Amino acid sequence: MFNLNFLNGRKRFLENRIREICEMLPTLPEGQLSISIRKGRPYYYVCGLKDSKGRTSKKYITKDNESFAAALAQKTYLKEQLRCDRKQLKALERFMRDYESGSITKVRFKHPEHFFSLLRQKIPPRFEECQKILNSMFVCSTKRAGEKRFATLSGIMVRSKSEVEIANMLYRLHIPFLYEPIIVINGIEYAPDFIIMIPSTGMLYMWEHFGMMDDPDYVRKNLGKIEVYAQKGWILGQNLIVTTETYDSPFNVEKAEYALRQAVPFLDKESA
Repeated sequence: MFNLNFLNGRKRFLENRIREICEMLPTLPEGQLSISIRKGRPYYYVCGLKDSKGRTSKKYITKDNESFAAALAQKTYLKEQLRCDRKQLKALERFMRDYESGSITKVRFKHPEHFFSLLRQKIPPRFEECQKILNSMFVCSTKRAGEKRFATLSGIMVRSKSEVEIANMLYRLHIPFLYEPIIVINGIEYAPDFIIMIPSTGMLYMWEHFGMMDDPDYVRKNLGKIEVYAQKGWILGQNLIVTTETYDSPFNVEKAEYALRQAVPFLDKESA
């Protein structure tokens, strides 16, 4: 299911900034800034002020009063920011309202317990569907199988306790994954730690965990993978998640979930 937490956060941010701008604008000088360029030199004017007879005027702002011109520039910028924020807020509210009303999870079925027991015979849960897709796309590495000594909740064996944390978190969140799937780049086989599929979007992400970042030789050997993966379209900050640890800064499930949510902002606690 699509998660609206990210958009709700943006909505709150816009609402707060709109309120701050509305509070600030009355404190700024009256009038609007006008800039004239003559022989490459700017001349600043304040426009829109009314005299005692109600006529508008345009006055030159002297060079020693440039801070006044700067305040007018700030006013112009904030008014435009306010216009854009209100427009974006309105669009967000409309999208969130329409999206929620269009979700299949909002539809009510008669006798749901019987209905869904029948439906599951024909439509498997999204998690199972995505896992089958992953299984058909990749073959997992069987190299150095004896080094896989740590059991996970999903039943697979992994090489490190940190990988246990990642695998168990993905399992709890109902995110399909493969451990050490083989990808071929320039004729060479690589086996990244995980490839996952987000059920709500079908998006694929690669996940590499670098566990000995205080070892210079390890760093030189492994960080080069990031450049290699990019050749195959796995881009750090887009669809490549990288987590690290050192002896003094060990890895844990909180760091794992933070990394996942940074890469996948639209993520429910249960993604399936």
